[in-house]
Amino acid sequence: MSKKISIIIPCYNTEQYIDRCLTSLINQTIGLEHLSIICVNDASTDHTWEKLESWRKRFPNNIILINAIQNGRQGTARNIAFPYVTTPYVAYLDSDDWLEPDMYEKMYQKAESHQCDIVFCGMLRDSCESPVIYRQNPSTWLLIIHSIPERRKLIVHNTIKYSCCDKLIRTDFLSCHQISFPEQLAYEDIYWGSMLYLYANTICLMENDFYHYYINPNSTVLATNCPYHKDILQINELRWQMYHSRNVLKNYRHELEYDFLISGYLLALKILALRYTTDTWQEYRQLCQNTLAHIPNVTANPYLPLFTAFQKLQLQMLTEPLPHEAWQEFCSFLKTHPTMK
Repeated sequence: MSKKISIIIPCYNTEQYIDRCLTSLINQTIGLEHLSIICVNDASTDHTWEKLESWRKRFPNNIILINAIQNGRQGTARNIAFPYVTTPYVAYLDSDDWLEPDMYEKMYQKAESHQCDIVFCGMLRDSCESPVIYRQNPSTWLLIIHSIPERRKLIVHNTIKYSCCDKLIRTDFLSCHQISFPEQLAYEDIYWGSMLYLYANTICLMENDFYHYYINPNSTVLATNCPYHKDILQINELRWQMYHSRNVLKNYRHELEYDFLISGYLLALKILALRYTTDTWQEYRQLCQNTLAHIPNVTANPYLPLFTAFQKLQLQMLTEPLPHEAWQEFCSFLKTHPTMK
């Protein structure tokens, strides 16, 4: 029986979570015989590799293992695994997360019924400490993008987010448009996800909360004072270079500028303010300089009314950069006012 979906899983020092993750795959109602599970051990220093080997012994026809000698971060691991994909559809899963049993069965049915490039589902932030609340009577929508105005709306509304883990994607869609991850960098999903908006024509949106995103206190995004948080500055630069190289600014400049200000500038501002107890004023000034180099007329963007009042204040910090002391005050304010983040 032919396999339908390949699931790519980067694994780095997740020996305490990988069993939960793989169990949720083995129990998928679509049937294990239809799944190809590709695990990349990203030079783990714990017993992750031994755990993966024990799983492969149990399911040799369904689990492919790749043992990376050097740690390349999630983007590298996912790129390494992609050539091993031989199925019509591909999905991504993080090794400390897990899935609802019917996730891939339901998403595959939608993909086949509507010949989708992408099927997108809901994601639950799960701490494993409190009951999970599911949406009642989840809805499904089909988006057909066949014109420039329709794609502009898709970009501005950030309809399918940037994460790779809440999606089922046609393999040839990714191959045809050469969509891959930046390597050796954190926040790689933002770059990768930005390309989906440029090319997807048929998208199914499922409200079902199929994906459990584990709120891991030791995860990449929550760790403090780690150098890789500053990778967001490089990711921003790579994104803008990609827009130029793919010649998409001609039709979507205003929309991509708006999206870049939200998921590039404002996100980087938040990361620099919240993820460091050390001084990040120099990085803030570099962020302003880089952003204005790409978007010199920020206040002329037609989507400016969509920004909240607090976001507009932060945009003013772009056009009128704060002095050192004022930046430190802003960081303190953001850390002590959670609702403003």
